[in-house]
Amino acid sequence: MKKTALIILLLSLVCSFAWCVDTPEYYDSSYMLDHFFHLDGNQGFDESYLENTKISIMFVDSGDVLYQWFGHLGVLVETKDTPAVLYDYGRFEFGPDFYLNFAMGRLWYKCVASYAFYELSVAAQADRDVYVKTLDLTNEEKAAVLAFLNTNSSKEYNTYLYHNYKDNCSTRIRDLFDRLTDGSFKAEMESRPARTYREMANMVLCRNIPVLWALDFLQGRNIDLEQTYWDQMFLPVVFFDALEGQSEQIIKSENPNARPSIASEPVNYTFKAAVVSFSLGLLQLALVYMRRKNAFFRITGTVYTFALHLVLGILGTVLFFMMFFTLHDYTFLNENILFLNPVMLVLSFLALKPLKHRKALRTAYGVFISVILVLILMKLILPALLIQNNWPQIVSILIFYIFNFVAICCVRE
Repeated sequence: MKKTALIILLLSLVCSFAWCVDTPEYYDSSYMLDHFFHLDGNQGFDESYLENTKISIMFVDSGDVLYQWFGHLGVLVETKDTPAVLYDYGRFEFGPDFYLNFAMGRLWYKCVASYAFYELSVAAQADRDVYVKTLDLTNEEKAAVLAFLNTNSSKEYNTYLYHNYKDNCSTRIRDLFDRLTDGSFKAEMESRPARTYREMANMVLCRNIPVLWALDFLQGRNIDLEQTYWDQMFLPVVFFDALEGQSEQIIKSENPNARPSIASEPVNYTFKAAVVSFSLGLLQLALVYMRRKNAFFRITGTVYTFALHLVLGILGTVLFFMMFFTLHDYTFLNENILFLNPVMLVLSFLALKPLKHRKALRTAYGVFISVILVLILMKLILPALLIQNNWPQIVSILIFYIFNFVAICCVRE
């Protein structure tokens, strides 16, 4: 337990230092729209310029890298005889404080105006499909959008505090479009069927079950509340598909394995998680049995058990840190902390000498098994209160503890 206390102390020191980092001035979406979006004439733009200007929503479909799986949105402005400009709310800078701010949940993003051909070339190099939908706007509406985007991308007002679900490249453009419709777009979208944030994220992350399992583990009950279709538009493809009009594909991927950024339905992977956990447990029991016959298997089994505990211990420590020391609000009130936390790091080192620490390990596994069984019972009795959809994590970690309990009882010289 001394090691656990030391870990908590170190995390506290890191957080104390992190909060000393300077906080830039930033503006949320409502503030910017309330103060700088005005439908009051051409606002200094030439009439002929507005007539020859086309404003579109540009959607970049899924890429290979994790942060590209969700797709991306921008506002494309094309004018006659001048290079097209893309207004992009997805920019961030790598500075000396970037990783620290990222860990603390203070993700400073910016709205940046850049030449569209550069962004399109980046998308083409990444082999990502790109689509556009042109907005049917009056000259007055074009002027309002252009004036707003120019202000929002200025150095004084371009920074905002990014949030995975509530404030990102998609929600910012969604909010702007809603102002163009005087709120009717939001009213219509809120009448459509609801889903949870977890279900929507699942439809993107299901391409890689281990990644989905880990990210689901780190996120608590806050993402299991039902959200309207309006809120689901944190996913760029959802907002883009909701826009009226036909989309025009301007870049087509040549990757035969390319896939859209979202599946049609969430994936239930509880059974797969249980099978993987059961298989890992069987391997562990086999190594425990073989250790009696060969020193090689004794060493291999110890390393294998240590590695499993260490990986889960790191994951539990990350969750502990995010829940209690950061602004990552989607990790708050997370049931998973009850059965996977920094204590697992201590158990990983105890597992290096299972004979010496047999009693402590057996007690710890027994306690965690009991906690999970009580949690399962409570979730079945009070489903409306304990709404967190973490069955893949509960089942797989329960199997892990059961196999370790059996293994530690079977360890012999």
